[in-house]
Amino acid sequence: MTTLVRAQKTLGLVGGTPNYEPLSQFPVPDVPARTYQYSADGRLFAYAVPSGVRIFQAESAQLLQELPLPNIVEINFSPRGTYLSTWERPVKLEDGAQHKNLRVFSVSTGEELVAFTQKSQEGWDLQYTLSESHAIRLVGQEIQVFHPATWSAGVVDKLKVEGATSVVLSPGLNPSVAVFVAEKKVRRSSLVRLASF
Repeated sequence: MTTLVRAQKTLGLVGGTPNYEPLSQFPVPDVPARTYQYSADGRLFAYAVPSGVRIFQAESAQLLQELPLPNIVEINFSPRGTYLSTWERPVKLEDGAQHKNLRVFSVSTGEELVAFTQKSQEGWDLQYTLSESHAIRLVGQEIQVFHPATWSAGVVDKLKVEGATSVVLSPGLNPSVAVFVAEKKVRRSSLVRLASF
């Protein structure tokens, strides 16, 4: 088991008991890391520096992927560590096209699988079922559903909820979706609606 050690301008991986020694094979970044993340099972570790994102096997500190992605602000693994999502601040493109600033990569190949426009940093990432059979994201008032095994199929299902402001996918093997609907007028209070897969 490894542990992350982060100081003001550096980070590193330290091995477990009994010595807690820095892993010599872990290449310490030469610039401060913007963000870092372990996968849910602790098997993978990734960090973002101004020049890109590096993904490691945490136990051995073996570099698995180096993604040349400047300006990444947030990263996150899917529940099983199959996918890595990245988010960067939206920018206005010269040709007027929408900036695809939320991207999903295969951890095993480094291939970009799908990209979206995501303006807000709050709630930026897709939410996955524990098995990674489905992923969801809220776009306006529509919950979009994807099958990550076939990202190229695009949106496979959608649920429109008038007034939806946030959505949360429950953990566990039989997931449900909770949708928060903000109040519109003083007479009606906020409410949460539930739906199941």
